[in-house]
Amino acid sequence: MVLDLPDSHVRGRPSCSAAPVSYDEEIGKTVEKAQEGWLTASQLAAPVDRWLPSAFGSRHAVDNLIGLLRASPLDEQSALGLQWIRALAVSQSGPVVRDAHLLVDWLRSPHESGRLDGPARRQYVVIVDSLAAAGNAGARELQQADE
Repeated sequence: MVLDLPDSHVRGRPSCSAAPVSYDEEIGKTVEKAQEGWLTASQLAAPVDRWLPSAFGSRHAVDNLIGLLRASPLDEQSALGLQWIRALAVSQSGPVVRDAHLLVDWLRSPHESGRLDGPARRQYVVIVDSLAAAGNAGARELQQADE
């Protein structure tokens, strides 16, 4: 498995997630098939934890990580994924990644599941609030859904 460094997409190295091509007419089936047998987030915890500091602040890293997380059960996505995304995208002073393509859409899944609690809920709130404070309209919608 290869976890890209933030600028590796420029160098042509493979990403850590399956990236379908735009002309795939059955994209849902392609992604579903690619996820069969894919390693789960908990199986990848140690290498991801080592990778996070080198990828901090990269929107490409956030999108690649979300691609990887989507192959895991939703509970793992919430428990591990939210803390990883926070480590990549939010600093003490606020968000450093504001425009990852998949982030807000991915955040909807754990929110809509109704199973966000404890530490995962706190991670979620920090991410969403940081993005909303930076002007992200999708994050503002997520905030309003909690009100």
